[in-house]
Amino acid sequence: MDAWYDEWRDRYPVASADDPVRFAVVGLGGFAREYALPAIESADGCEATVAVSGSPETAANVVAAHGMDRHLTYEAYADGVGTADYDAVYVATPHARHAEHVETAARHGKAVLCEKALAATTDGAERIVEAVESAGVPFAVAYRMQFAPAVCYARHLVATGFVGEPAHVHADFSVRMLADPATPNDAWRLDPDLAGGSALVDLGLYPLNTTRFVLDDDPVRVRGETSSPHAAFDAVDEHVAFTMRFESGAHAVCTASQHAHESHHLRVVGSEGAVTLEPVFFEGAPQTVRLERGGRTTTVELGPVEQLPRQFAAFAGSVSRGIDPEPGVREGLRDTRLLAAIYDSAADGVAVDV
Repeated sequence: MDAWYDEWRDRYPVASADDPVRFAVVGLGGFAREYALPAIESADGCEATVAVSGSPETAANVVAAHGMDRHLTYEAYADGVGTADYDAVYVATPHARHAEHVETAARHGKAVLCEKALAATTDGAERIVEAVESAGVPFAVAYRMQFAPAVCYARHLVATGFVGEPAHVHADFSVRMLADPATPNDAWRLDPDLAGGSALVDLGLYPLNTTRFVLDDDPVRVRGETSSPHAAFDAVDEHVAFTMRFESGAHAVCTASQHAHESHHLRVVGSEGAVTLEPVFFEGAPQTVRLERGGRTTTVELGPVEQLPRQFAAFAGSVSRGIDPEPGVREGLRDTRLLAAIYDSAADGVAVDV
């Protein structure tokens, strides 16, 4: 399966290790420090050279820990300081800050890999599209699941008819974000202005985009419901459930939670068979793929699977060879609009055509 993935991704030539793509990492939160920076270090053709943060102390520590060239404040980054020291920008700030940092990168002619969700609002996502397309810079949304071998193989199985005609998808991504959800918390994911939401935007986006990718299909109608029984989630959604009806007639039922037993899986059922990925959404988690067809079941244990190094290597390879990286900015905009439609549905209690 891994060999099949590598063959499928050959359209992304790897950047030369002698001339790697140098990244400025904008935003040094836990995900950037614990996952993204090690992934850049291990990815072919990639190098992290500049750290950008609102905390000079954090940035200095990161530079020292990873042997980077320099650190910048957000203001210095915006002013164009140190642009000779990086080729591309990886944006890992809270969602509401993505647009301003992407606009800066575009203004300086830098390629951009932007974390998901693309923005906290559709207006923010549209700003990013305008900036990127006006400047003509390479851009990709960091949908790392599209670089997971098991997910890519599931897409191949659907496309080649293993499951027959897709009928429905069940997907879930749930975590326990807070030790005590009755206690107020200053985490940015609980701030609607910074995050744009919580369970849906932060976690539900994984089932949403991965389902779209695996089916290679687009929703035409969505419906959602949210709930927030605990005090810490008063301003955002703690739990979400939503459905999507696709152009092909397939349906998806998806759930996500910021305060539930850890769970993450995706199952596609068709007229002839089924494929189940569980667990699936965590970086570095062991993955199991279960194939069912004709009364037979085959289970493949993949062991720990890392998507991030593959994602960075593919992005760098595309940038270095002048190939448009994937997934592109318009896919991020489409997902942002779908998220907004699900929230509208939850607020109004009706399905929304998209």
